[in-house]
Amino acid sequence: MVNNKRYVRVRDVDKAKLSELIVKAKGPSRSVRAFAEEIGVNPSTLTRLINMQNKSYSKDSLIIGIAEHADPASNVTLEMLMEAHGVREMTDVPALDYRAMFEKRMRQVILDELVIRGYTVQNALVDVPIGMSRYDMVLETDALGELGKWAFEFKAVTVNYAGLGSIRGWISSIMESFYVNNGKLKRISVVIENKDVFEDLRRCLCNYSIPDEFSVLYIGDNQVLDEFIVEKNNGVPVYVFKDNNTEVKKAEDTRSKLKEKC
Repeated sequence: MVNNKRYVRVRDVDKAKLSELIVKAKGPSRSVRAFAEEIGVNPSTLTRLINMQNKSYSKDSLIIGIAEHADPASNVTLEMLMEAHGVREMTDVPALDYRAMFEKRMRQVILDELVIRGYTVQNALVDVPIGMSRYDMVLETDALGELGKWAFEFKAVTVNYAGLGSIRGWISSIMESFYVNNGKLKRISVVIENKDVFEDLRRCLCNYSIPDEFSVLYIGDNQVLDEFIVEKNNGVPVYVFKDNNTEVKKAEDTRSKLKEKC
């Protein structure tokens, strides 16, 4: 059965509920391995979900596969699984409401992550005009060294991501605004909740070298899971959400590999 519905994330995954539903969908007579083979995934993928060990969001196609191969006697439906997965069909969520919910979740994750790491955070404002641009959030923090302004742009991408071309213009406009507002911001970060988009942006930006701080953050499971900083041509970048020395070395190795493919 082909599922052409489009879904958007409206909350974080209810791991306990999703685990419970997957066990029910598997049924009493089928092993996890057999269930995974029917769905077409590695058994470890289901095991992580059942044990609530996933650190990032599962693809909607996996949840759909679980529903399509669920034991009929379990009465587990796609709607029940998607609700636990934290997404809803796009027709059920007005675009403005979804955007507001997404931005609220992203703001909270960023603020929590900075505070947990012991950084000062003050004057966190939303929809902030700076020069000719507006940013989804701007805050003052000492996370980048001396107290300064850090701007964030949140990009919500649905499961039907059409490739980097669909957001290239958006990224270019943000980077251009950085130069227009040079000196007013210490860093601009694009915040992504889609792993495919994050990796595409990492590959796209691997050949850039700029004088300022521009980064891409990948968020999932209420935390920053990955951080990519565009190479600086006037100093060593500061990683906020990871060990800086380790990440600088790792970033150099990664860029070398990515540049070979660019």
